[in-house]
Amino acid sequence: MANLALHPDALTAKCLTLKHWLACSADRPEKLRNWQTTRGEDGRLYLSAELRGPNPAGALRAFMGRQALFLSLRVEPSVESSADDAMPYLDFSTPGRTAGVWRLSGVWVEVWYPETPDAAPRPVQRPPQAVTVPSRQGLGARLPQGRRNKTLKETNPA
Repeated sequence: MANLALHPDALTAKCLTLKHWLACSADRPEKLRNWQTTRGEDGRLYLSAELRGPNPAGALRAFMGRQALFLSLRVEPSVESSADDAMPYLDFSTPGRTAGVWRLSGVWVEVWYPETPDAAPRPVQRPPQAVTVPSRQGLGARLPQGRRNKTLKETNPA
């Protein structure tokens, strides 16, 4: 049995997907990992990658927008492979994950992230308490008045 990951169509779809991912997410910390290539019952290749990072939903949304633009430019009668392309859509059919799915040159590409329950809400930070100034009573009679200003007569007796 041949290694599906080395199939020319799967390699082309993976290379184009990675190229667009790198162009779209140069400043994002999210990464595509765990690439898998399978063949469906219909005989088509399926390419799947897991999206990991602090904000996978935002990263997937931005990436799908770029893929939609790329595929809309490819879907023309003059382009040979455009008949094998399909615009991206969100897929919620697999419990516990959200996926962006599209078809590129006859290969179904799926970029997904696991749905995690929202983290517990952060505790509300209390407003800072007012700083209390200690009472100056009992510190001595001279401290509250400060230094005595000398007048010109006192400094220059003439």
